[in-house]
Amino acid sequence: MREENQFEMKSFAAGLLKILDISDFNDMSEALFNISISNNSEKLQSLRNYLPDLKRDYLLEVFQYYLADREGKKQDYTPESLSKLVASIAGSVKTVADIAAGSGALSQSVALNNENATIYAEEIDHVAVAFLMINYQLRNKDAVIAEKDALSKSTKKLFVLKSMQSFSHVSEELPILDDSKYDAVVSNPPYNIPYEVFDNGRYPVKLSSSNANFTFIFSGLELLNDSGRAIYILPNEVLTSSHGRSARQYLVDNDLLEAVIMMPAKMFFVTQIPVSILVLSNSKMFPGYVKFVDQREVFEKVVRKQTGEGRVNSQRVYEKEMAAVSDEMIDGITSLLNSTEEFDLPGYAKTVMNDDVRLTDYMLTATRFLTEIKIEDANRKLELIIDDLIRVGKEKTRIKFTINKTSAKELGIDDNLVDLLNQSAKTSDLINQNNKSFGLPEIPNADKKWSR
Repeated sequence: MREENQFEMKSFAAGLLKILDISDFNDMSEALFNISISNNSEKLQSLRNYLPDLKRDYLLEVFQYYLADREGKKQDYTPESLSKLVASIAGSVKTVADIAAGSGALSQSVALNNENATIYAEEIDHVAVAFLMINYQLRNKDAVIAEKDALSKSTKKLFVLKSMQSFSHVSEELPILDDSKYDAVVSNPPYNIPYEVFDNGRYPVKLSSSNANFTFIFSGLELLNDSGRAIYILPNEVLTSSHGRSARQYLVDNDLLEAVIMMPAKMFFVTQIPVSILVLSNSKMFPGYVKFVDQREVFEKVVRKQTGEGRVNSQRVYEKEMAAVSDEMIDGITSLLNSTEEFDLPGYAKTVMNDDVRLTDYMLTATRFLTEIKIEDANRKLELIIDDLIRVGKEKTRIKFTINKTSAKELGIDDNLVDLLNQSAKTSDLINQNNKSFGLPEIPNADKKWSR
């Protein structure tokens, strides 16, 4: 079990109020907004100096605790490991669109992997827009922020951020129609909200007015270019709901659905609702198939600590146990999604033909498609899967010593093959993590580290 660094919420928030020259948290968003729009470099520098680092979104945590509207607007921040997974799936990009962006957790994660990426973000809530804009400005990003209803496309305000020497320069511009397309579209929208969809031919299928989950999907797809990926975090009801059947049928029949990843419960700090990641593409890595991954039982436990979160005792340490996916798990999932060959990891992941998805009446629950685990031949099958995924051709995991550069030359093994061996060991580690959760034996020697 891993413990996150303890965060002293109240003392941090108190210092933030002091920098902003306010005494009420309800005034915070307007104070941040005024700093951004006036390009107040002195205040921006004070904020940057005060934040422990820019890799963690401390402003988001303050927003979530003091200002988020969880009931009306369903505002609940995206956990760090989930953001990192989405960014890893997005891969190398030059442009990214963040739909229902909140304070920008997803697009910030994508930008961490793509330093010069340009960001476009849509967010309807003015309070959240203030946090979104200051986050990009402090990180000196090129960005366009639309204070906008992502579903109706009605834009109230438009802000353009240009990267400068220290902080992005913000200017407000007139909203204009823009048909730009993006390398990646990412979104963790509000779940299960009602939305009246006017049948004006905008969407290819009739969408439910009682639930906007698929409306967010089709709205985001309008922004995706021909080669990128759209990645959505949505509740598991999208996999089986009757009102979403026509939408799922369209996505499968038009070969847009690339992957379904079912995530562990208890990943979010507030809501316990189970979610899945849907990956869509106009140019899939493996056409004609959907990749299913069941990550629900494969996770690490994280204890999140905060001091002073209580309203009464500011010195009390509050702990909450949450689920997270490790960097190794993220690499494993991404490797599967980028594979151009079929795979079948019993009980965990599988490539499934679109025709087989149709036979389930477009139900997308991963367990409908996964191969049943058989204890007696699990090792044999898993070793074959490693060979298929990594394409080495032989059972590398049976070698019982570390190959250094000298011995590699003596054996006639070049550097490229060493890279392949490391990939094989990494994939084996992921499979062994999965096996452990199911009570299966490990693949021998899967933990060996290869070196030149």
